[in-house]
Amino acid sequence: MVVSREMALSDLNEILRRRFNSLAGYALYSEPYITDADAEAVAVLKKIAAEEEGFAAELGRLIEGEGGIPEVGTYDEAVAEMSYLSMPYLVGLLLKDKRAKLERGEKRLAAGVSLPQVREVLKRLSEMDRRHLEELESVKHTYAEKSAKAAAAAAAKTEPTAPSAAPPASAPPKTEAKG
Repeated sequence: MVVSREMALSDLNEILRRRFNSLAGYALYSEPYITDADAEAVAVLKKIAAEEEGFAAELGRLIEGEGGIPEVGTYDEAVAEMSYLSMPYLVGLLLKDKRAKLERGEKRLAAGVSLPQVREVLKRLSEMDRRHLEELESVKHTYAEKSAKAAAAAAAKTEPTAPSAAPPASAPPKTEAKG
C-alpha cells in the first residue's frame, strides 16, 4: 500500500506532536527525584530530549515544505501525571515509550511512503530511536548493577555470624527445666 501525500502529512504531524512533546523532555522538566547516582540517566535524558527537539524542528520544516501546517498539540494526559518520580522508574517508562515509537516508525516505513524525503526522515527517525533505546538500556543496566551491589552490601551487614561452640565466659550457668 502506498501512502498518499495527505496521509504522510498527517503521520508527520503525529510524529511531530510526539517529538515536540517528548517524554524525555517532560521527564526532565517534571521535577523528578534526582540523586547523585542519577547523573548518567539525566545526561542521557537531556541528550534524547535535545535530539527529539531538533528532529521536531526538522519535521516542522518538512511539513511546511510539503504544503502542510505543523501541529504540535499537547502532551498526552498520561504524561502529565509523571511529576516527582524517581529516575530509575522514569527510565523504565522512557524505554517503554521509545520501544512503542520505534515500532510505530517501522510500521510507517513498511506501509510504504511515496514521498522520498518523508521516507528518508522516517528512516533517520528509526535510527535515532534505536540509538536512544540502546542508551536507555545501558542506563537501566547501570541501575540494576547499582541495585544489586547495594542489596549485596545490605545483606552482608545483616547476615548473622556463625555461633561459637562454647558459650561466652560471662554467660550465666544454664539451669535445667523441671517438669
